[in-house]
Amino acid sequence: MSTHSRPMRALFAACLLVVSGSVASQVHMWKDAEGRTHYSDVPPPDVSSKELDIKVTPMPGNAQPAQRTQTEQNDAFQQRRTEREEEQAKVEEESARKAKLERQCADAERRLVALEGGQRIVRFNDKGEREFLNDEQRKEEADQLRGLIEERCKKP
Repeated sequence: MSTHSRPMRALFAACLLVVSGSVASQVHMWKDAEGRTHYSDVPPPDVSSKELDIKVTPMPGNAQPAQRTQTEQNDAFQQRRTEREEEQAKVEEESARKAKLERQCADAERRLVALEGGQRIVRFNDKGEREFLNDEQRKEEADQLRGLIEERCKKP
């Protein structure tokens, strides 16, 4: 093993110790002939090394994300799917409500045009007989339609 792979190995070992959350670990430090410092869990036999006592404290709240079981993953997936379906249903319901309102407004506007245009308007009474609206009835119904259109059919 070359001297360059030992520092990497030591770094890897130190990382494993931090990740595993162990309470204590022994690391050896030594300098090579060129004066470079090396760290390892096992010192080389032909070099004097200094043993370092490294204490590792686990992070509060268990820094590692807890592994979720397959059942928990499935439950979370089902919950996200249900939420997405509920949101889609709300969007569709709102779209249907807007479309219905648009149809009602268009119908009210057509009826108002007919009332204001002077056309003869026929209604059927309780007995099923045809009755023509007189001028007063036309004005009254036109006023009601204008109020309805102003209240519900405002264009942004």
